[in-house]
Amino acid sequence: MFKKSLVIFFVGLMMFLAIGSKNVLGYPQTPPQPNYIPAEISVSPSAQTVFSPQYRAVWNVYIEGEGSSYCIQVNWGDSCGTYKTCGYAPGGPYQFYHDFLCGGSSPFRQTWALTGIGGPSYATTTVYK
Repeated sequence: MFKKSLVIFFVGLMMFLAIGSKNVLGYPQTPPQPNYIPAEISVSPSAQTVFSPQYRAVWNVYIEGEGSSYCIQVNWGDSCGTYKTCGYAPGGPYQFYHDFLCGGSSPFRQTWALTGIGGPSYATTTVYK
């Protein structure tokens, strides 16, 4: 009986060592991360002044990344809120425009967000009126 218990003990010990103490004791291992190039958004110009009557600002947006479809969301920084659109591939320039007719006081600061594989990525711009 003692010999059988000793064999079971050694088999259990060998299994413990083979599996690894970190897994057995409950320490998580970091799972492998995907090998994506981080997505990046760039917007130009970074600052501009708009004039009446339209107070229109125009930007060129460029996307870098490995995804096939990205979403772009921009908060205009005025009381007009945000705009979101999807379906953009890496590259550019993609032209965006906004008329600053909603109110608020200058300067208006825009926050641009790119979401998709390798994202998110952010950029900021400023409009003076």
